[in-house]
Amino acid sequence: MNKIKILYDVITKMKEKKITKGEIKALGFIGSNQILDFENKFEKNLETDQVKLKIHSEMDCQGNKVSHESTTEFGVKGFHNQFWKRPDRMNLHHYHQHHHLECCGMKEKLNRLAFFFELLNNLQIEEKEDGHLNLGVIINNIPEDLQKSFREKMTHKMNPQSRGLQKYLLSMVNPELRLHIRINQNREIEKAVITMEGHQEDENGEDNDLNIQVEIDLH
Repeated sequence: MNKIKILYDVITKMKEKKITKGEIKALGFIGSNQILDFENKFEKNLETDQVKLKIHSEMDCQGNKVSHESTTEFGVKGFHNQFWKRPDRMNLHHYHQHHHLECCGMKEKLNRLAFFFELLNNLQIEEKEDGHLNLGVIINNIPEDLQKSFREKMTHKMNPQSRGLQKYLLSMVNPELRLHIRINQNREIEKAVITMEGHQEDENGEDNDLNIQVEIDLH
């Protein structure tokens, strides 16, 4: 089965959609203690760039519990322009441009390209009798430069309410990612499950299992 052809068909179907709607759920645990419960029901009009969000989240970060619930509707283009015009974001924009020139040399680009082809090579595709496809890949050898880039983006993009969760993610050791995607007969993504597992050392030097699972359901 041609992996590239399947991915191309999926992306083409995504581009053809006028409206994308679905639900994102995320759960996080350190050991047996739950630290994250997040739910986001969303709808995006790909022609007008209008987005509707209904968010509910609860986080317990080292004893500091944070809850949030909101319903939002906005235009992506206008939101993006206003976002970068804010004084506290202009320096970040300049940082991103400068950092991009510094970090994205030829070696880093080749490393990322090699990593992408490794993922493609390890991608497993299972075809069901009803025509559905199950795609799966396990990522346990993430290049250090990609991990560094992820940590830097997390540092600059997460809002203050998410700093506690950010601290957990950035301190994760030997992370392993598992991705599973269900595709229907029309080459449309129905469901994606992302699992991140690793270890985190607390302030007492004790090693704890850290597990975060994200489910994305598209309608």
